[in-house]
Amino acid sequence: MDIQLISAGSAASDGSGAKACLPFALIGCAGAGVVIMMAVAGVVAWLLLNDTPVPSLPDKDEVEVVKYAKIKHRKTGPSTTKPSGKSGQEMTLPQGVIRRSAKEVVLSDAIHFEQDPDYCKNLDRFTDIAKNILFDLDREMRDSTRLSVQEEEALGDQIAAEVRKSAPFKGKLDTPRTARWRKYLARVAQPLLAEIERKELTYHFHVVDEPVVNAFAMPGGHIYFYTGLLENKNGTWAENEAHVATIMAHEISHIDLGHTTVLFQYLKQAGILGSGAQGIAQAAIYFARHPFSSNQEAESDENGVKLMYWAQYSPEEAVALWKLWARQQKSDKNANDPISKELENLLRSHPDPRRRACDLMKHANAVMANGQFERFYVGETNLRKRKARTQRQY
Repeated sequence: MDIQLISAGSAASDGSGAKACLPFALIGCAGAGVVIMMAVAGVVAWLLLNDTPVPSLPDKDEVEVVKYAKIKHRKTGPSTTKPSGKSGQEMTLPQGVIRRSAKEVVLSDAIHFEQDPDYCKNLDRFTDIAKNILFDLDREMRDSTRLSVQEEEALGDQIAAEVRKSAPFKGKLDTPRTARWRKYLARVAQPLLAEIERKELTYHFHVVDEPVVNAFAMPGGHIYFYTGLLENKNGTWAENEAHVATIMAHEISHIDLGHTTVLFQYLKQAGILGSGAQGIAQAAIYFARHPFSSNQEAESDENGVKLMYWAQYSPEEAVALWKLWARQQKSDKNANDPISKELENLLRSHPDPRRRACDLMKHANAVMANGQFERFYVGETNLRKRKARTQRQY
């Protein structure tokens, strides 16, 4: 009300009162500004004299900038890319590549694993000793029969061509309907590929349009996913991008660790494969239908968790995925028969889902001890929209 009366009076008069007050108002504002500037200058001078760094105001959403190699993509055929980008081990910002504005994340402080959970009980087997001895032999053979990059890529391309022609995959592999899936998989793989040892191979991402829950890897960087695993119509498998990254990191590890090439050498030396084109065709079907040894599967799981951590996908989701599968698995019919259990453990080609969840939890705990990052990505929306984290963080 007082302001309105003064304004009304000023409008009715010749304005001399306002003009008389104006210089004093300006002097007052200028004086206040000088005082503030002197105070700031004094604080800065004190910090400098005491060797204290002057604090800056960081961008709250500042992230590591990573550029990846271009993805080659077409409506039919695989999406391909070369390993590229900066490793998470080279990053300095605690948020890494994950924006603080992203919502579909988990903070590292919130990742906790159970102590002695039920799925970790009663998993030891005497036959594990024999399997570990065989695995040591496997590693020796892997080192002695390693192919050159050119040899491995040529072998992988030959086997992939046979897969495409074979009856189980004819008309289902890399169709126009799965084009978006293939491009999505290549983009999910990019941060994981930045962490691998052998970066010379080109990676090829295929999709089989069939309601089967499976994925497999072959020599030369060829990785295959089934739509049954990706589309998750029954709600039993991949629920977010971190789940897809779990499986992707596992398959990448089979290739990077040399499992795919040593398996081919095994088949060849054992006389299981024929010669020439016939042998390549047989190898194609074998890779598609048969998993690796349980020790190789376990090694790929361990390495896959490391790839996930450094690529900032939540390791907790890797454990959750296999816990889910363990719950869905029917109870062991031979639970009270120790001899049957031993034989089953020796012959089983994939690790027990309970053991897998248990081992992954231990590996995740170990890798989380690095304490490199403050947040990890999950990405429910990314999977639903088939838009990878490298394109947008939700």
